[in-house]
Amino acid sequence: MFDLDEFLRHFERVHERTQRVAACIPADRVEWSYKAGAFTLGDLVRHIAVTERLIWAETVHHRPVAYTSHGRELADGRAAVLAFFDRLHQDSLARFRALTPERPEGTCVPPAGPPPPAWQWLRVLAAPAAPAPRAHPPPPHTTHPPHHAGQRTTPPAPHPPPTQSRPAAIDQRQPSFFPRPTPSRPKHKP
Repeated sequence: MFDLDEFLRHFERVHERTQRVAACIPADRVEWSYKAGAFTLGDLVRHIAVTERLIWAETVHHRPVAYTSHGRELADGRAAVLAFFDRLHQDSLARFRALTPERPEGTCVPPAGPPPPAWQWLRVLAAPAAPAPRAHPPPPHTTHPPHHAGQRTTPPAPHPPPTQSRPAAIDQRQPSFFPRPTPSRPKHKP
């Protein structure tokens, strides 16, 4: 049986962990990205807030997805991004608390795929500690904010790409991004 109170407690802990990481972003790096076209740190925080509120909090009530953007037009600057993140989280919690006891057993409208039970869709957002009832298939064991953890902790100076390709067996002591010197060949004289 899905326990909404347990879900909300766990979901709040997931939000607190993400909030602590977001609070570490320096003000001058909020719109920084490790490469052109990739999410900025601010984009990641806004994306997590918007998906929580405009995908999960809507679809669990059997309403369509309302997500349109995670850009700077929603919140620009460190203080605005963090406030936006918290405000949308509070809006999401209010909508989750408004679920009737029967609603988690009903279906929801995900962005793609067959409609799952609402309780299972919520567990994708933040899988609670309680095991799923055996009568239902197990939900995916991912949570939306942690699925971006690698992006939140991307180092500012990524490693350069490999300069040449070679089988891994040739060089087992050095990572492939360190070029290995090639032996010089004697030149043929005509």
